[in-house]
Amino acid sequence: MPFSQLPISEQIDANVLRTLQGIATTNGFQITLSPVMFPDPSGNTQPSDMMCVLYVGDDVEDSDDDTPLGMIQWKRSYAVQVYIIKTVPELQATRFETWKNVIRAEVDRALVADVYRKDTNNNPLAENTETGAPITFEDANDAQGIFMNITVTYRTNYLDPYSQTSSEE
Repeated sequence: MPFSQLPISEQIDANVLRTLQGIATTNGFQITLSPVMFPDPSGNTQPSDMMCVLYVGDDVEDSDDDTPLGMIQWKRSYAVQVYIIKTVPELQATRFETWKNVIRAEVDRALVADVYRKDTNNNPLAENTETGAPITFEDANDAQGIFMNITVTYRTNYLDPYSQTSSEE
């Protein structure tokens, strides 16, 4: 990695990705998401069963009334897309809605286990993580699945996006 330090927003992205990568039957979940990745910039990745793609949206700044002095508070949105391939025998044996509900529950369970998105030193990176309702999708390549919306609220120093320490402290 060419960067010696990453802003809080990048650390949160990495945390959310690692959390989704941990959804596996070997970790006590009912499903295994694999692969779990950010979108392929080439666009050449074919969907596979239980493939999870994490899309990162633009940050939206919270109002000053909701933010401590010397800080900027952001809401960062994510879309988690999980593919369910129609031709996989397991899917044919269990209705799509059941798969959709189990995937949503497992993603919710994993993400809300640490709403503060703690880093490797157990320091909180975020103020909160919220999950939203799923949206079903279907494409022409025998793939269907769900999108889930995630919102992470985090704060940085007004003058330093690498720090969560207020400039007023």
